[in-house]
Amino acid sequence: MGQGLSCAASQEHAFFTAVQLGEFDTVNAMLERDPSLLHQTTYDRQYPLHIAAANGQIEVPFLLFFLTIDFGFLILVTTLLGFLFCGLNF
Repeated sequence: MGQGLSCAASQEHAFFTAVQLGEFDTVNAMLERDPSLLHQTTYDRQYPLHIAAANGQIEVPFLLFFLTIDFGFLILVTTLLGFLFCGLNF
């Protein structure tokens, strides 16, 4: 029972280490295996996106950002903005 917890903690540690070091392929592979890692936080409540950005990484924050976007919401917002700015004739 305790071994399962330590394995999960080890996986999270490896994930955050890869994020911190900007290992794009490793981060992408780990997220494909376990998408819930995207929502894990460190002990001080830092998300992977925060860790990557704070460590000056470039590719990994883009990957993390695009994986967190709710495209349904994005389409709704752009549609509404389109109606507001283009569809109204005053």
